[in-house]
Amino acid sequence: METKDTSMITFRVSPDELQTIDAKASEAGLTRTDYIRARLFALDNSARIAELEKQLHELCDRLEREAVRQETRKCSNPEHAQLFGVGHCFICDIPMQSRH
Repeated sequence: METKDTSMITFRVSPDELQTIDAKASEAGLTRTDYIRARLFALDNSARIAELEKQLHELCDRLEREAVRQETRKCSNPEHAQLFGVGHCFICDIPMQSRH
């Protein structure tokens, strides 16, 4: 970026704020100016993050409902009970009903 095509802006910060900016810039491996520029012009992903969080919560709710539904399903087929006894029905891939 050539200096003839740029404008200078300045602003005041407290000593603590300056120390924070310098520390963050150092952590990022950037100069103070480049760090501030990167933060200022960074894409705002807050709407996308909010949408992803909403989808995640919906998925968690759906998985919870499915887990509850699976807990209530039991194989009651007597032929399967003869094959596998108690425990798990490997044909239906669900727990066996305890009594047949």
